[in-house]
Amino acid sequence: MKSPLLYILEVLFCSGLLLAFYRLLLVRKVSFRACRRYLVAAVFLSAVIPALDIPLYPARTVVYPLPLIAAPPAENFVQTTGELPVAVPVVPSGWRRILRPMAVGGYLTALFLSLGFLAVRMVGIRRLRRRSRLTDCGAYTLAEHPQIATPFSFLRTVFLGGGYERSPAHDRSLP
Repeated sequence: MKSPLLYILEVLFCSGLLLAFYRLLLVRKVSFRACRRYLVAAVFLSAVIPALDIPLYPARTVVYPLPLIAAPPAENFVQTTGELPVAVPVVPSGWRRILRPMAVGGYLTALFLSLGFLAVRMVGIRRLRRRSRLTDCGAYTLAEHPQIATPFSFLRTVFLGGGYERSPAHDRSLP
């Protein structure tokens, strides 16, 4: 089983590779919906792939014949008193004892900060939607508000700022 620190490093590496693939091959070359699906799948895959146990090289079994060694006579063995040795727990020493809690603490701190930022942004989007002029367009809702500087979409709602007008071609394409 992998250590949590190794798993986190592998998740970061896998996320970096998937993000590089996205930036190099997909940005502005495929549809927005395909990019969004890829990014959601990339988050899932970057957590799942390091958890898999995939051998890089097939294992080969090599058998070396060993010579048969005879056991020494029984009188050479030391007599024991019957007491069994006590197992002593192994405590990580030095920097390993400090590094693991720091890594877990840093990971949990980043996780809770990210979740906090996500919650704040979602509350902000919800407030913005309530203050916007809403237009039902069938498959999605159009929310218009002058405070929106850059258009974006969130959960079947397209947010537009001032200065955007509907094109006649768009009106013809609606059912």
